[in-house]
Amino acid sequence: MSEERTVVDQPLENTVPRSSGRRPMQLVAEKRVDDLPPPPPPLPMMTTTTPIQTAPPEISTDLRRQAAMLSGAIGALNVLSAVLAVRAILLLAVAGAVGLTLYALEIPDPMRLVALGVYNTTVVIPVVLLSFRR
Repeated sequence: MSEERTVVDQPLENTVPRSSGRRPMQLVAEKRVDDLPPPPPPLPMMTTTTPIQTAPPEISTDLRRQAAMLSGAIGALNVLSAVLAVRAILLLAVAGAVGLTLYALEIPDPMRLVALGVYNTTVVIPVVLLSFRR
């Protein structure tokens, strides 16, 4: 055992030597933990029968019809909101372009025209192309 300790304590050739202020690690405390106890056996299945109550056929078909209509209406509203969201973004971009054009043409200034061109090439044209892609 002492031979192994001397082999481990010797530094390798390509490692940096230890500083004199650091001590090697020591085992401070050791705690033993027993194995986990086996799991308890599964509980037996309870076999009780409860009477199944069914609703009258007229009420269940009526409720199914109402649920189908409600899900159809919610689906239509989802599609409508998705289409209107894209159209609203397009409308906002075009309205901004029109407002910026009017502002740029009030007093012809090269910087205003450059701002209008940058806005049109970076916002309006990509939004219009994306809206036609769908």
